[in-house]
Amino acid sequence: MKEIPIGISSYKQAIDEQFLFVDKTKELLYLVKKQKFAFFSRPRRFGKSITLDAIETLFTQGLDPYFKGTYIAGNNEDGSPRWNESVLPVIRIDFSSFVANSLEDFRKLFVALLNSYCESFNLTPVKLKVNIAQAFEDFNKELVEHFQKRYVLLIDEYDAPLNALIDRVQDFESFRLEIRSFYSKIKEPKISGNIRFMLVTGITRFKDVSIFSAGSNIKDISYNPNIATIVGYTKFEIENYFKEYIDIAIEKLYGCKLTDISKADYQKYKNYLLDALAQNYDNICYDSLGKQSVFSTWSINNFFCDATDLDEIAFDDYWFENGGLPTILRKYLQNHLIDFSALKQKEIVIGKDDFMNPTALQSMDLNVLMAQTGYLSLTKGYKLRNGAVLSIPNNELRRSLSRLASTTVFGQFFTDSMQRLEPFLVNASAKDLFDKFNEILAKLPRSNQLYNFENEYAVKTAIQTFVLGAGINCYREVYESKGIPDLVIELTDKVIVVEFKYTKDSSTVDAMLCDGVNQIVSHDYGQSFDCEKQRLRLAVVYDANEKKLVAFKEC
Repeated sequence: MKEIPIGISSYKQAIDEQFLFVDKTKELLYLVKKQKFAFFSRPRRFGKSITLDAIETLFTQGLDPYFKGTYIAGNNEDGSPRWNESVLPVIRIDFSSFVANSLEDFRKLFVALLNSYCESFNLTPVKLKVNIAQAFEDFNKELVEHFQKRYVLLIDEYDAPLNALIDRVQDFESFRLEIRSFYSKIKEPKISGNIRFMLVTGITRFKDVSIFSAGSNIKDISYNPNIATIVGYTKFEIENYFKEYIDIAIEKLYGCKLTDISKADYQKYKNYLLDALAQNYDNICYDSLGKQSVFSTWSINNFFCDATDLDEIAFDDYWFENGGLPTILRKYLQNHLIDFSALKQKEIVIGKDDFMNPTALQSMDLNVLMAQTGYLSLTKGYKLRNGAVLSIPNNELRRSLSRLASTTVFGQFFTDSMQRLEPFLVNASAKDLFDKFNEILAKLPRSNQLYNFENEYAVKTAIQTFVLGAGINCYREVYESKGIPDLVIELTDKVIVVEFKYTKDSSTVDAMLCDGVNQIVSHDYGQSFDCEKQRLRLAVVYDANEKKLVAFKEC
């Protein structure tokens, strides 16, 4: 059984050491054959870097031995080879290695990289005379004169130096102009004419760098259907490449031996597993036609590694710690209070131009930024040409977004409470819950009226966000056969059902509490959950005048 390549970004290493590797060369072939100057964005931990490494390997090594048996090494219908190009020099620039506090240091790091290639290729070293654009122009001249052929240019994390400076306006602007000059220089014929293929990757897209200006020769193909699955895994790929891991997970998850169950039971358990994986990690859509989606690469890899190494299987949240807090988002949230719009709405509609071409990093719409950093996704079934319909694609990202919101809004209070919340809920009485809910609500800032709780929905959303952020199952407005409870917290051996009431008239508190109790009892709220679990049900009333919950009753 091949090992899963956790954290490996070297394509050659993955092949040399015989790691499990999903063949993405069909999408890669489209990229290098049909595009010349291209850009695509994906969140962190989605496989951008290893994709660039595969392209570098293809152009520098050819097909043999690293692409043996892959799609790109096959033939077309007429018998001609899909790939037969000669090897070319490849220049790979990782802008994340140029993150610096000063423009001078940034320039030095950039030129040092160019000179490392000069040393490798026995070229005359370049000198920084004006800016990085001038340095690259000189480098291009040396490279072409030496090889007498075109070259490939790969740029990874193009936005990293800018993202690190979002909170430093003057430095950000000086870096932006410097990087803008670089891309402007590349599109000049004396450079662009020598480039066989150029690919740029990053997290964010914004108009105020010339990479996306009207005159740029770099095409944004982030949502091109032909590369919608170039990173991430499809259900088909999981079934075909992870079969041995699926079998291990089935045995542990359902407490059986494959040799002891029928084919029908095996297929049933397999479907259950794939459905659970989909609910937690699938539906991430980068297809402008809204037809294709992928599972999170990082999460699927880690899930199957844990399924092999651990005795108990859990559909954990893997992405948040390693990919969920990119610098751009962390710094944005330091200066912007997050609201709960992404949690309140099942679908968020944004104009296509606003989605694809936000004007500037500092003024970017939060929902667009959430999509670029991986928390929101295009919704399958909707075409991008009619506007971007965004939604939270799966449970892992819903929990991660809640954790992000909780960490950002509640700060240290959430951090201190996160590990202790579940044990507290296990033993909590109705009075304990009432006090805890008020403690949570009291920690929310009220300065800009984002969290002034103008309705019942806002109150229960804030509490759900806090509980979900701690990794606890918490459902809002659960549809049951007899009614719809407002909030249900599900623990291993306990179910907590809460009915919320909201009033701006303090004289109605008692009546509203009575109404809440009657709803719970008459509709038997919580009856859709495991009847073997302990049930704690209570009604609570929020008084807008007091700005807190003022009454509760256990049912």
